[in-house]
Amino acid sequence: NHAFDLGPSGVLSTLEEVEKRGFLHAGLGRDQAQVSRASTATIGGRRVAIVAMDGGPGPDFMYAADGDDNRPARPGVNRLRLTQVLEVDGAAFEQIRAIRDKIGYTAIDLTNDSQPDDPPRLAAESEVGISRAVFRRSGQFGRSVRIDEADLSRNLSAVATAAKDGSLVVAYLHHHHWASDWYQVPDWVSGVARECIDAGAAMFVSHGAPVLQPIEIYRGRPIFYSLGNFIFHVRSEKSTWTAPEVWESVVGVCSFGEDNRLIEITLYPVVIGGDEALADRVLERRLAPHFATGESATRILRRCSEQSARLGVDIEVSGDVGVIRL
Repeated sequence: NHAFDLGPSGVLSTLEEVEKRGFLHAGLGRDQAQVSRASTATIGGRRVAIVAMDGGPGPDFMYAADGDDNRPARPGVNRLRLTQVLEVDGAAFEQIRAIRDKIGYTAIDLTNDSQPDDPPRLAAESEVGISRAVFRRSGQFGRSVRIDEADLSRNLSAVATAAKDGSLVVAYLHHHHWASDWYQVPDWVSGVARECIDAGAAMFVSHGAPVLQPIEIYRGRPIFYSLGNFIFHVRSEKSTWTAPEVWESVVGVCSFGEDNRLIEITLYPVVIGGDEALADRVLERRLAPHFATGESATRILRRCSEQSARLGVDIEVSGDVGVIRL
């Protein structure tokens, strides 16, 4: 999600650097055709492919686009367009609609708030759009996410194509549409993960929620719902990031058989900056991940184990390491 921070020139220079060094990379490219394809390489004698998506929220211009007669191609990120829908009851919905009408907010205004080529889709009788917010009439208050079917289909096609040539396919998603409780996995994420595996992915990996979330095994293949943070630099005054779990995660080493079937996962707990940095209130000193040992390792693995057990996954903890065996 920060790949576009320095604009198209930053995207192009990043691509130049990773290509010069032979990195396997995905999700960033010179146009949409490039970012939509799986990136492949042979690693340890095995053909590996990655399809990487970003669900935002982010400005439309950060996402890659193909050129046409009216504009050149736009370098950027591979998009899985997500729209956050705010659910309200009937009374609140009528109030919101009345406010929209009194202000004089029109469909043209709504289109102008996004991009001319990217107007949000609305259900005529049950949804109201104001600025980038979509309000839906519902029997309760809540939030949901709408997934753009064209984007999802395009990315699932890339997964399927890579899987057909025998590659071990990693489907990856970054997003900030997490639940109010960081540890909860939204239903829509589970749905995307399973669709990716159904399309042929050997694993699904995600991050964005700044904490380690549960691990699930679906059809014999791993789903890492959020691996939290690995390299993470913030300013000390932002108190949101002082919670210890923001700085803790695991490195999951997955062993696959010749048929790209999962055999086991070894989980190595890590703390960004190590235990000493975790006790230090100066967040800038937390630079790189260190393997966790002792009480820190036990705490991280226990939390991951308890959450994953709710999804039917048994993590065997031995010393400072966790193991999932199939």
